[in-house]
Amino acid sequence: MNFKTSIICLSILLIGFSLNAQRVNNESVRITYRGLPEQPFPLTSNTYSVSVNVLGDQDLSDLKPETSPQLLIEKYLQLESFRQLIAGGHFHINIQIGELNITQLTNEERKTTTTKDSVKTTTISYYKKVVYRYPITLQVLDPSGEVLLRKVENNGSNGMVYEFKKNKASYFPTIKELDASWEKKKEDVLNEFREHLIPRTFEKYQKLLITNFDTRVTTEKIDLQWPKGKKIPNGDEHDANIATAAGILSKMTADGALEPLQEEMAPVKAFWEAQLPLLPTDDKRLRKVHYACLYNLALVSTHLEQFDEARTYLATCEELGENKRMTNQLTDALDDIEASLVENERPSRHFAIDLSDAVGPEGVDYTQYIRINGRRDRAVQYEGYMITNSGDSLTGNFVFSDGEFREPSFYESGNTIFVYEQDGKTQSLFFDPDKTTKAGFRGRTFIVIDYSPLLALGTKKNIMEVLEGGTKLSLYRYYPFRVNENTENEPDAALVIHKSGEKPEPLSLFNLSFTNWRKSFAAYFPDCEALQEQIRAGEYKRNERRMKDAIRLYNNNDCE
Repeated sequence: MNFKTSIICLSILLIGFSLNAQRVNNESVRITYRGLPEQPFPLTSNTYSVSVNVLGDQDLSDLKPETSPQLLIEKYLQLESFRQLIAGGHFHINIQIGELNITQLTNEERKTTTTKDSVKTTTISYYKKVVYRYPITLQVLDPSGEVLLRKVENNGSNGMVYEFKKNKASYFPTIKELDASWEKKKEDVLNEFREHLIPRTFEKYQKLLITNFDTRVTTEKIDLQWPKGKKIPNGDEHDANIATAAGILSKMTADGALEPLQEEMAPVKAFWEAQLPLLPTDDKRLRKVHYACLYNLALVSTHLEQFDEARTYLATCEELGENKRMTNQLTDALDDIEASLVENERPSRHFAIDLSDAVGPEGVDYTQYIRINGRRDRAVQYEGYMITNSGDSLTGNFVFSDGEFREPSFYESGNTIFVYEQDGKTQSLFFDPDKTTKAGFRGRTFIVIDYSPLLALGTKKNIMEVLEGGTKLSLYRYYPFRVNENTENEPDAALVIHKSGEKPEPLSLFNLSFTNWRKSFAAYFPDCEALQEQIRAGEYKRNERRMKDAIRLYNNNDCE
């Protein structure tokens, strides 16, 4: 067979393939609805208040206007589903702008050049390495003072690093010139840190508050399946119905009722239903069109919140087995929508928000839990205990160097130390997991167990706070201690689950064992079928509160 004949044969094969292949395109459309929070308040809790504390002797008035507390509140702390009150409310958002802490080191750079005569000259230049931390703390409180959410930004153990140079391309020729320039420009540099970090951190907290507690108008792109070609039954009508369906879905609004759109979509769904008998599934080409009609029926039923119909169509899609990936993705989306509606006590993702009658509870005063704006955030201490490896039980105080409402950092460069009296002298200890078995303060219990963080080599003694304990299953919060060894690189306060008799497992997003959250979490409750079904249905989300609920129910043998 010569080259020309081979080309002709290949062309015939390709033409034959294209005639037998069925093309199905995507018709993208954007839908709009209200995204629901992960940790919703009861629907009757619809008011809140806000405070921003600037700690220490900071004066932010010389900074850019957008760093002023009032403008920060107006821009970043407005929640759509709640009425903001001057004080009180069903919950309170407090943000503390801590003091800027810096450490400066003078570094040198040596550069050696060689002339044509092989004469070497070494030039030394200097710059400052500035390590800075600017802790900004978010806390959300309920009327009893319980902290519902706490987060600290810009306060990592390694700090943030800035190099102070003469200009972008060169260092200073002498230390004297470096120090003189630093003293002259220091305040401007520090204010630049503040101007950059304050709005950035408030924006982060805005997203965190919305994700956890608030609804938000959400747009999402979904893809209808559009069979192309004139050789499928009623090809032109397929085109027209895809266009009609896209137009109907695009009319969705966050607060508009779905019933009118469901009525508009009924003839389109009837058309897709009518095509199914005309598209035999034993024909490979028409089978794709058959699946496209079924998938579209499931897709529009899901987003028009006709959930029973959607599940019926998805079950048929699964039986057909044509495109398992798309079927599974839509099934997961439907599970998430239904579970979120149940958790939020909402019948729909489309509703109006009316706060005209919203009133806060009487007698709520959050100032008793929060420092007044402008006061220095001094160290605080809490009565507690520590039990050593030798069995000695010590009573004393846990001292937090950076103030109230802080999370403990037990490592040596952290913020927490244990102080106690012994033989008339004041002694101090770090909570070292190699020397201690247990500790506690303010009703919180910390234990030491064998645990291997995700990125660490080997198993070592590590500190865990008991969030929910029991004979069968426990939920802990892990606190690193050996951070200076660069072997414990998980974020502070990662959650850990521990089944009796097995190794504790980190619940970090980086743990591949929990990529499929529902399946993996449900596996921890093998003798509680009802709870497993609820977890697989999405009723227990990946947040601390819901995990504690599931573990408490399991430990109490309440599996009915």
